[in-house]
Amino acid sequence: MQRYHFVFTFENSFRKSKALMHIIKLDAIDSTNTFLKELSANQYVENLTVVTTEHQILGRGQRGSNWNTEPGKNLTFSVLIRNFLLEIEEVYD
Repeated sequence: MQRYHFVFTFENSFRKSKALMHIIKLDAIDSTNTFLKELSANQYVENLTVVTTEHQILGRGQRGSNWNTEPGKNLTFSVLIRNFLLEIEEVYD
C-alpha cells in the first residue's frame, strides 16, 4: 500500500479554497469501497481520502450489479467526502 498527499485548489462562485487530498494506492483489492469503509470503521480517515487500485475483483455497480475490471484498464477508486455541503450562512457570504 502506497500513500500520497496532494494539495489542490478549487473555487466556486462563493470562494477559493485549498484542500489536502490523501491517496491510498493498492495493487489489487476486492472493493475500494469496502476497503475504505473498513478502514474508517477502525481508524480516523481524513476528509478527501481516495482509495485507488489497479485491479478490483469484487466491485459493485448500480442496482446490485457486479463491477468487473481488467487490471490496469479501468478507473477504480472510492472517495471519502465529509462535510461537503456548506451551511446556509456560508453560501451567501
